[in-house]
Amino acid sequence: MIQPCLESLYIEQIAEKVNESPRLTSHHLDILEDLGLVGSEFKLIEGKSGRPAAGRYFSVTPKLAVALSKIGETISVKVEKQVKNT
Repeated sequence: MIQPCLESLYIEQIAEKVNESPRLTSHHLDILEDLGLVGSEFKLIEGKSGRPAAGRYFSVTPKLAVALSKIGETISVKVEKQVKNT
């Protein structure tokens, strides 16, 4: 089953996990937020200079959690059917 990340992550963390640039990641997260699939909030993070800076943290919304659950169920059913047919 597909499990969403339950913790909030800031753009640089997400970009690193998906091996993309922070700018491209931010662009796609904005689209997902417009669709109501992720939410964001600003929190303080430690900046590169060691001083606090504002970071935009993203988290999964219930809408995306439900969609991922349905996708996972659909994939499981299809795999089970393929295994039975072999």
